[in-house]
Amino acid sequence: MEFITASMNIEKLLSRKKIKKAFNTFDFDGDGFISQDELKIVMGGIEITDKAWKKILDMVDLNNDGKFS
Repeated sequence: MEFITASMNIEKLLSRKKIKKAFNTFDFDGDGFISQDELKIVMGGIEITDKAWKKILDMVDLNNDGKFS
């Protein structure tokens, strides 16, 4: 729900199906969550510090569990 909420705030025109497809692109292990490591894989090649990765994750991690769903 956190992923859908964040996505809906950014682009209200996206359909639920498109959001789910985008989510699944990030959720490599299929556990229903996107972790910092999964974000790093998808964003591969981008030079970002661990602190910056945490900041990105914190922006969408509404329940502060270190991942978003």
